[in-house]
Amino acid sequence: MKKDAHWFWYAIGIVAITLVCFLPSITNQFTNWDDPFYVTNNSLIKSLSFQSIKALFTSYVADNYHPLTMLSLAINYKFSGLNPEGYHITNLLLHLCNTLLVMVFIKRLSGDMRIAAITALLFAVHPMHVESVAWVSERKDVLYAFFYLLALCTYVKYAEAPKVKLYVTVFVFFLLSLLSKGMAVTLPLVLLAIDYYRGKKPFAKAILEKTPFLILSVVFGIVAIYAQHSTQAIEVSTTGSYFDRILFGCYAMLTYLWKSIFPFSLSCFYDYPIKHNGYYPAVFYLAPLIIVALAYLVYKPARKNKDIVFALLFFVFTIVVVLQLIPVGKAIVADRYTYIPYIGLFFLLGKWIVSMVDSKSNNRIVLPAFAVIVLVFGWFTYQQCKVWKDSLTLWSGAIKNAPSAVAYCNRGQYYMDANNNDDALNDFTRSIELRDYAAAYLNRSSVYLKTGLIDKALDDCNKMISLWPDNAFAYNTQSECLTQKKDYTASVESADKAIQLKPDYDIAYYTKGNALSFLEKYDEAIDAYNKAIALNPQLKEAYNNRSAMYYVKKEYTLALADAQKAQELGFAVNANYMETLKNSVQ
Repeated sequence: MKKDAHWFWYAIGIVAITLVCFLPSITNQFTNWDDPFYVTNNSLIKSLSFQSIKALFTSYVADNYHPLTMLSLAINYKFSGLNPEGYHITNLLLHLCNTLLVMVFIKRLSGDMRIAAITALLFAVHPMHVESVAWVSERKDVLYAFFYLLALCTYVKYAEAPKVKLYVTVFVFFLLSLLSKGMAVTLPLVLLAIDYYRGKKPFAKAILEKTPFLILSVVFGIVAIYAQHSTQAIEVSTTGSYFDRILFGCYAMLTYLWKSIFPFSLSCFYDYPIKHNGYYPAVFYLAPLIIVALAYLVYKPARKNKDIVFALLFFVFTIVVVLQLIPVGKAIVADRYTYIPYIGLFFLLGKWIVSMVDSKSNNRIVLPAFAVIVLVFGWFTYQQCKVWKDSLTLWSGAIKNAPSAVAYCNRGQYYMDANNNDDALNDFTRSIELRDYAAAYLNRSSVYLKTGLIDKALDDCNKMISLWPDNAFAYNTQSECLTQKKDYTASVESADKAIQLKPDYDIAYYTKGNALSFLEKYDEAIDAYNKAIALNPQLKEAYNNRSAMYYVKKEYTLALADAQKAQELGFAVNANYMETLKNSVQ
């Protein structure tokens, strides 16, 4: 590698390699892993009016506050609708931009284009980064990283020649990054690490300079925690004691370090461990000892080498917020959390490779070895993109590499949506066997309900409610079960509980309307159907059932209009009923 090679050719080569590695992701479908919340069932992104944009900036989506991410998805929807290709192309373009920004950042920081190219190439093709790019819902990752890296690039320039304009620009990029994903709160710590690496500022001055950034981090950190608490995404009661969290944090740190070198057997979900006879698997107790041993091993060389200190500070500062010391979500580790943190480790490897090349003592080994690493990583990235093809391949891959209750439940969801009831029941049952998983009970109850096993469906509903007493979907399914058992009064009460918990729940109003119709409370049933239709004008079943209520009340014109609307939306209205309505109107 020539030290003075033009950056343009490095960039072209890296972009070409990245495109080849991620090519399969472009033709992937949406999955049932958050994509319904973010895109396919999300009414917030389906218009770009002032009111809808205001709603994006004042709402939580999937337990997170990331309005800029949602705005980007709304723009995608404007041009692509529900064609996943446009979303995947956007994610890939952002990843390519981020790769180039990594190269710019490291070049400005180190002054060596070769180190920058090595860091950027590893960032581009590492298999652990597939999740951030190939998953539509992880738009927040590639978008926050885009602004995060812009802030880093600008800050290095500011550090070389301080100007108010550059300082303000860094702050604006930081704000945009925070509005894309809360994980951006780590930026002030990384800026301090850059100050240390450059060694040009007194520590007190550096802290004072970062005060506005730190304040903004605290504000958005509180918002992120509140968003997670709002729907029980932070489940303190299920993630053990403070001692357990230390074990989890050390295990996660060790896992991220290990997978930076051996990124194989990847999964979209890694579950928390389950205790057996009061103990976790041995690796969790060994993890803190291994972390201490590793720290000891790097301590002496780090004292004499700023590169090592900076690289490790960059990695630790950017990964610490997702080490489950504050338990967030249901996964103990996640591939996507390494998207920014690995830059520190790749930078250190780039430094080492260039030093070996410059020494001319290991050229015949180092460069071929690096080429092999890139080829292996690129191949596994190409294959991992295929895993994200659809929900079936995604969860089958997760079950193969990291079997969990969540993986079985979500694959069961895929089978249930495909009307493959037998395989769905098998997966939901297996999910429950692995862990007393609330969502599996709810989904299994829906399959039982659909197949006429009402008592089993009701039992699962009740179990779900005992595990998650403020879940609106469970009460709605309970209401459907009670209607099937002809306990209509109790059915209305369950539907009301669902509506109380989720006032915009259109199906719950529809379910309530059905129970009221059997109680012959036709006006109240019509009112319930009205609310369901107001919330979801495409709910064809509500039009059909409201038509029946109008027919009973002998309001034939309204009944015919609703029947025709249901038919227009694709509901198979009984032909004899339609003919009767037409004759009645005449």
